Amino acid sequence: DSVRTSSPGVTVVRAGKDAEQCRAETSLLGRVSIPMPQPYGKAWTDWPRINGVLVAPEDCLIYESQRGAEWRK
Repeated sequence: DSVRTSSPGVTVVRAGKDAEQCRAETSLLGRVSIPMPQPYGKAWTDWPRINGVLVAPEDCLIYESQRGAEWRK
């Protein structure tokens, strides 16, 4: 039996350098996209997208290459 409960999720790209590179070369999306739980609130529904992948504003996401990403509260 599964030990995890399901929850809605989204795939995001960090705004800034990652998003700029993906706009120029969409094949990079698979390498820099981050699967995340759904963000808090509803503002994320208006975020820009690149081929359907959300572009998360820099002030919404905490990212560390060794630990991964989490939403700012």
